[in-house]
Amino acid sequence: MTKAVMLVKNSSANTITVVLEPWVHLFPVEPDKTVEIHVGGSVVNVPIEIEYLEDEIIVHASQSMSVWADGVELDPQFR
Repeated sequence: MTKAVMLVKNSSANTITVVLEPWVHLFPVEPDKTVEIHVGGSVVNVPIEIEYLEDEIIVHASQSMSVWADGVELDPQFR
């Protein structure tokens, strides 16, 4: 299994939302907080697309993804 870990730090003064697609899992990230996005799967060289918006970071991947903070896997919110 191949695994990638992306760190997302919110350096803004506002809460941003990390969105995992295609599942629309939402993870609010408060100012000065960092989360880890774990992307894993059995297929190698599958692209991961990251879209940066004003108040959201959208991660598109066709593999399993989870979001972690302080060593704990976070539960997603939904729209």
